[in-house]
Amino acid sequence: MLSKQSLRDILLFCLVLAVSLGVFYLLDGLLALEKPVVYLFNMLGFVNVNGTSLVDNTIVLINYECSGFFSIFVYLALIFSPISKLGLRRRFISFFVGAIILYLANILRLLLLFRLWPVFGIEFMHIFGWFLMSAIIFGLWYWFSYKQQFSH
Repeated sequence: MLSKQSLRDILLFCLVLAVSLGVFYLLDGLLALEKPVVYLFNMLGFVNVNGTSLVDNTIVLINYECSGFFSIFVYLALIFSPISKLGLRRRFISFFVGAIILYLANILRLLLLFRLWPVFGIEFMHIFGWFLMSAIIFGLWYWFSYKQQFSH
């Protein structure tokens, strides 16, 4: 059975996650967060200027959820929730370093999807990519919360 403190921490994490995802959707509406990723993958020849491609008789669309920012906002919720027992300075450092890593990992995820779909299939690569991103999110959170010590 969960203690009252654990239950409170979980509920606060859910609240922080809901707020951060709300900010994510608001920012996407204002900034079109997927545009740099679409531009990169258009330059690499994987998608057209609208971010779409026909892959294995399936239309693939790079949209705001593929921008990397969705993962970054989930990570933000982990770092800034009571589950993380970090000081404010460490939270900000952990967030900014983790956000850069997650953005680059998302580019790698999409690159793997477009390069390996002929071997493994588009559906498998899409699911594998999200498992990979989830592992990186929790790995970063664990590393910064429990393993990494910043100098004061």
